Amino acid sequence: MRTNPFPYPDPAERVAGVVEARADARLASPDPIVAGAAAAELAIAVGQCRLLGLDTIPPVPPANATASIRGLIEFVTQAAADATTLGKRYDGTARAADQIRLVYEVLVARLDAWAGFLAINEAYQMVLDARNPALVDLSTAVDALLDATHRLDEAMLSEASLFSVANDMDLLGCWRSALAPEYAEFLPWWLDSAPEIAVWATAQNQHEALRFPADAPALAASPATLIVAPAKAMYWDEPITGRYIWTYMPDRFTGPDFPVTLAVRSNDGREDRSLDGQRLLLGRILLEVTGGWATVLSGELDAGA
Repeated sequence: MRTNPFPYPDPAERVAGVVEARADARLASPDPIVAGAAAAELAIAVGQCRLLGLDTIPPVPPANATASIRGLIEFVTQAAADATTLGKRYDGTARAADQIRLVYEVLVARLDAWAGFLAINEAYQMVLDARNPALVDLSTAVDALLDATHRLDEAMLSEASLFSVANDMDLLGCWRSALAPEYAEFLPWWLDSAPEIAVWATAQNQHEALRFPADAPALAASPATLIVAPAKAMYWDEPITGRYIWTYMPDRFTGPDFPVTLAVRSNDGREDRSLDGQRLLLGRILLEVTGGWATVLSGELDAGA
């Protein structure tokens, strides 16, 4: 199953994911667990394309539907177990960046479960329309997947306060804005930014402006001169280095060591890790870059920008 904890809704990457999943030799494995895991990845890849409105991507073949469901049930069951222990693991983690990473992992799993079910439902409709004899067994399998997903939702709801820390950050904001209209109109609670989901964050993590040191080094003039507004995505190219950088700022910082998402890519779209361990001056905010994260060291957002 995918391990990238910060999936950005890039249509080209999602289409490439479908191509890769369809070519996976594990789909033909005689081991049902191995074949199921590969088929689940195919369903998730197709479903994510549907979430982005990419309707020309071929559906999951009905022949793979049962294996996809089997793999998705295993995946969702593990995600529910992770959600059940989230509070304990969160409390046992010292760094804010690592805490939010734990929350994101569960949110990403729920996003994958949503996408996977969309693809399975599409395949189920194809079997239904064709009056395929496999319909009865497939219906039973779909019911089992729905039950497993319900258990995941119950486990997540028991830790609903933790998911508020992801409000207006990359995973939620980017996917909300990228969803096709039919999915964006009625958002699931874990993808919604409604005030009732953010109550805990507002009450427990009051905003404190972080002070910016005048001697902080600037990586490049272009990002250092940006106006960094709350809840705003930013993107810029660096022609000399041959890379581009993308980030999404939250609506507020909740204290030192606050993590934000920052993606660095080479011009051919590959991940660029050249900034890992370095500091980046973004407007008035000094960040330390580590993989897909950037931790706020100092500075403050340009309110009202």
